[in-house]
Amino acid sequence: MRRGGSADAARAFEWSYVGDPEQAPERPAPRPASHDGGAQGGANAAQEAQWARQAEMEYQRGRREGEALGARQAEGKLAALYERLAHSIAETASYRERYRRQSEQDLVRLSLAVARRILQRELHVDPEAILGLVKVALEKISLREVHAVRVHPEDVQT
Repeated sequence: MRRGGSADAARAFEWSYVGDPEQAPERPAPRPASHDGGAQGGANAAQEAQWARQAEMEYQRGRREGEALGARQAEGKLAALYERLAHSIAETASYRERYRRQSEQDLVRLSLAVARRILQRELHVDPEAILGLVKVALEKISLREVHAVRVHPEDVQT
């Protein structure tokens, strides 16, 4: 229990807003305590001003710490997403090569079928010879391809 005059009255505690600074409510200016006048009134006003400065400094420090923590958490989440994206890109690139290897035999059969239709007779050709031609053709195609991944300019450096 405190005793004293109105100059010694307890100040109301105000909680700081935590969240999006854009949506933060207006912070009211600290209310000066009522003074009886005299030297003690000036000392109380100086104390009030000191408390207000200290409260503002603590508020700003807490805000900076909160922003830094939020940035670290977001960076951690984005790092995992970037890793998954890189894995997906590598996996997609491997699908193309795997698909080409699997389709070589189909291309050999297709080329023999086309030759049969053109010549209208059965061909007695070694499928392995045609397989070599198909492989060379696919290699030339893969050398001509350009692989590009498009990302947002802000994400280029990460």
